[in-house]
Amino acid sequence: MDLYYPAPKKHFPHWAALDDYKYDPPAPRITLAGSLDPTTGIFYRTPEHPRLRTAQACEKCRTRKAKCSGDHPACARCVGRGLKCEYAKEGRVRGPNKPKSRAN
Repeated sequence: MDLYYPAPKKHFPHWAALDDYKYDPPAPRITLAGSLDPTTGIFYRTPEHPRLRTAQACEKCRTRKAKCSGDHPACARCVGRGLKCEYAKEGRVRGPNKPKSRAN
């Protein structure tokens, strides 16, 4: 049984000159929002939708490490999923002023 495969549509022999085959790269589709400082030549990017930080995430979002909207009494993620949204009663303390627990 003989199998015949179709010839490739474009053939680029190793000995052919690259000038015979022209490659026109596509135009860039991404445009950046921002401004160029003419004195330094530095481009300062302006985000279209800056990320907002929530003061405190609810317990469900904190457990899943998900972005919490921080809305009270229930955040958008919990409302959308029908979950019971609960926030911690006391704020978590971070940094050098954290109270040290004594284990005696």
